[in-house]
Amino acid sequence: MALYTSHWKYLCMARQKTTLSLDRTKADAVRALLAAKNISDAIDTALDRILYEEEVRRSIAGYVAIPPTAEEDALARRPHPRLDDDDTDWRAAYADLLQ
Repeated sequence: MALYTSHWKYLCMARQKTTLSLDRTKADAVRALLAAKNISDAIDTALDRILYEEEVRRSIAGYVAIPPTAEEDALARRPHPRLDDDDTDWRAAYADLLQ
């Protein structure tokens, strides 16, 4: 969670008290699942995760929306060389490490 880490949040963001209506059973379940100290921390962590997941979803959607060029497609489809596809005797080169 690049930008939305707890460390950044507590150093740079002021927290404000607010009143909200919620299902207490769900809130307690989330607090337990996240091992949060209290409901506020559980909600804060859940919001951080939603922000991160939405950022990732939008990033993926951006890549999917722009199809690859023919050159990029050809590059992705080329056969990948295997490490043992050359004339080097790798077992002999690393014999001392393989014993």
